[in-house]
Amino acid sequence: MKKIFSIAVLAVSALTLWQCTNEPIEEEITPSVESGFEFEVSADGTRLPLDGRKSVWESGDQVLLAALENGSTETQITGLPYTFVSGNKFRNEEASIDTGKQYRFYAMYPYDSTKDDVFTDTGKSRGYMQVGGNLTQKGESADHIYSAAPMVWASDDFVAPDGLNANLQHTVALMDFKVVNKSGAPLTVASLTFSAPEGTYIGGTYNIMFETAECISSGNSKYYTSTATVTVEDAPAVANGGTFHVYLPIAPVTFAAGSTVSISVADSNGKVCNGGVLGFAGAVGHDACIACLLCHQY
Repeated sequence: MKKIFSIAVLAVSALTLWQCTNEPIEEEITPSVESGFEFEVSADGTRLPLDGRKSVWESGDQVLLAALENGSTETQITGLPYTFVSGNKFRNEEASIDTGKQYRFYAMYPYDSTKDDVFTDTGKSRGYMQVGGNLTQKGESADHIYSAAPMVWASDDFVAPDGLNANLQHTVALMDFKVVNKSGAPLTVASLTFSAPEGTYIGGTYNIMFETAECISSGNSKYYTSTATVTVEDAPAVANGGTFHVYLPIAPVTFAAGSTVSISVADSNGKVCNGGVLGFAGAVGHDACIACLLCHQY
């Protein structure tokens, strides 16, 4: 429900007032307030298309929404968590949004209570978020990628709250590693490690630009990494000749001509298969999906 302010004035006719009392009469102004605000996220309610499938909003999902009132001089605003209701709708029962005013809105998924500030001091809005890095994958599910693959949106200008729809944009690239079992025996994947050239960062804490969905690094190497490992839990045993997918989000990056990356896969017995050194060149954008085919054999 939208938060609506209205004025109800108790009025009595002048004739009645004159007949009943000579005391001054004060108008009683009573604001009518409804708590909470609800808005829609993306047009189709999906989070991220993946390998021909798509994940939809689920119970417990939360999106950050921050609102900068038109005319405000604030340069740091704190967003609130809006919880999935149904379809594309998210709601916060405590939010105070005046439908009679205009705001610049900023949204980010997923919500992180330690990174809920939006900074507008440079003319462009930004927030801080973890991208990529070491992650844990459950079975062959891709649900783990969302904690390290933020999506963002900013309204084009100051707008009225009514009918607000946040069309979230991807900020990271997605690596889809297809591991083919060529070991001659059943294989259970335990982890996969992806290493970019030294100084080519694929994960860390980035400035996420709401208007452009760019990931901007601070330049301080201690906050970034060139290597990321996906640990796999509850993985099924893959028969010889079978396949298994491992998913890794990485920050958008440009590989210089002649760049090489290395990939290794460890199984549940501690054996490691080095996928070899692959040649990469060019830019990997924030909406790219890169598929890698790996043959696991010793």
